[in-house]
Amino acid sequence: MLEETPMTHQADRLEKQTLALFKLAYRQGRVDVAEYFLQALEAMEREPSAQEHAMCRGALMEAYHEVARRH
Repeated sequence: MLEETPMTHQADRLEKQTLALFKLAYRQGRVDVAEYFLQALEAMEREPSAQEHAMCRGALMEAYHEVARRH
């Protein structure tokens, strides 16, 4: 099991906030803005440290589900 560090906690908060902003933009029809937040989530997942922590993958998958739900 991964140890929760201050850096891990900050990364989790960033991912949660990025996901929330993605959803807000997408639901308000600002697909152009939502795309930037989706790209940010994808970039976070590519970070080597993100592969150790499941939150990022979960946030990205939730964003993809949001898009799929609306189509």
